[in-house]
Amino acid sequence: MAVIDCTTALSYLGRSAGFTQFLPGFEGPELIEFTGRIMAVQVPAPGTGVECAVLIQFDEPGDFMDFVDLETLVSFSPC
Repeated sequence: MAVIDCTTALSYLGRSAGFTQFLPGFEGPELIEFTGRIMAVQVPAPGTGVECAVLIQFDEPGDFMDFVDLETLVSFSPC
C-alpha cells in the first residue's frame, strides 16, 4: 500500500507534504489526513525488524513529531 519508499523519502527531507494514512481500528479502518514536514527517514537494516518510516513534524498546534510507517500511507503529496 506504500505510495513512497525510503529512497524517495530521503529526497524530501526538510520539505512539507500532505499525507493520508490508513489505520485499522476497533470499529473498522480509518483514513487520517494531515500535513507536516519530513524531519528524518528511518531506513531498515537487513536482518532486523526495523521498517521504513519517516519522522514527521506535524503542522498542528503543538508542532509535535512522530514516526509514520510508510506502509500505512495511501497518499503523499509534496507541497
